[in-house]
Amino acid sequence: MTTEIHICTARIMTALTSAASSIVKRLYQHILTVMLLVRERETERERER
Repeated sequence: MTTEIHICTARIMTALTSAASSIVKRLYQHILTVMLLVRERETERERER
């Protein structure tokens, strides 16, 4: 019984960690793209001046 519970908790933890890592990767990519867009807009504004 106890070993089965430990295996279940381990599986849940691994699933949670993998999901969290994928979410963090998506957020990181989104933030990077937004920063790149902001930089491009700033350079365009400077060129217009």
